[in-house]
Amino acid sequence: MSDPEVSPSRQDPITIGVEDARTPDALWLVEATRMELGRRYGTNASAFHPEEVSPPHGRFVVAWVGGVALGCGAFRRFDEHAVEIKQMYVAPAGRRRGLARLILKELERLAAVAGYRVARLETGTLQIEAIALYETSGYSRIPPFGCYIGNPISVCFEKMLPMPS
Repeated sequence: MSDPEVSPSRQDPITIGVEDARTPDALWLVEATRMELGRRYGTNASAFHPEEVSPPHGRFVVAWVGGVALGCGAFRRFDEHAVEIKQMYVAPAGRRRGLARLILKELERLAAVAGYRVARLETGTLQIEAIALYETSGYSRIPPFGCYIGNPISVCFEKMLPMPS
């Protein structure tokens, strides 16, 4: 399991790969996400279900810096054409390195290869860094969808995925 106090150097290699969402590194990152969202919003984050982001209809990826798991992201099937990006998180020791953008690009690539054509996602109004990431990554704001309808702190986005080459 990763140590949240470890701060790899800027020269350490970054690797991003598909990981089982039940591994110790994945579960540590999921818990860190839940804790951060709880601090920001003062509530418990929704439950995470690893089976929703497992193949064949989902993927969970982890970003390692110098062998330390510092970021994650996932997608789950929304419908036959679309996925919902979930669980985007980078630990404080991994921030300002471009990890979130790399994780998002890998999720988009994996979804496109799996045959999906649209990526949707939801973030909260207090996550201004996430909103900026999605807007600068080609996502457009859309009305709330699914369980986010009527939630005043939800900001939803969508992006058409490129055809895999």
